[in-house]
Amino acid sequence: MNKKKLLIGIDLDDFLKKSIQKNIRDYKDLPVRWHSMDSYHIPLISLGWVPEDMITELIESLNDFAMEMTEGYVEFVKIAFVENKSGSKNIRIIGNASEYMRDLYIDLMDFLDIRHGEIGKFSPVINLGHVRANAWNELSLAPIIEKEFNVAYDIVTLTLFEDGRGEDKRILNPIETFDLI
Repeated sequence: MNKKKLLIGIDLDDFLKKSIQKNIRDYKDLPVRWHSMDSYHIPLISLGWVPEDMITELIESLNDFAMEMTEGYVEFVKIAFVENKSGSKNIRIIGNASEYMRDLYIDLMDFLDIRHGEIGKFSPVINLGHVRANAWNELSLAPIIEKEFNVAYDIVTLTLFEDGRGEDKRILNPIETFDLI
């Protein structure tokens, strides 16, 4: 049985994607595996490997969910170097904690019957790239990456993506986009 690696997120419009590209231009020579500009998104839920014969049912469910949800917005504040609890290092755009995004995430998890614990704050992010650890450690002076990026962004759709790889870049292919009301 064929499977696809899927995730649900919020796709970004071309204007914001181009603005991001301009704002990270100074960092492009750093040892970072940058994501393709077309793959910039706000991640919500990674569904993992889903059998292809279940995708149509998932699309129908997400369409039903989207018809019940209202539009909202998020506020992004900076581009920064982030080290996760697991030790992986990334360059991200980080947003202010958002009650709208928290509620959207919880409602989506509940709608899809995905178990979750207590959800505290939910700060939206846009992953821009992963630091190449060995090359980063070889730098004589690790750069400080923290740059203001004050942008309010309207959340008007959800997107089901297939997660793939291209030439050394992560490629997200939109499968279906769902308008929020």
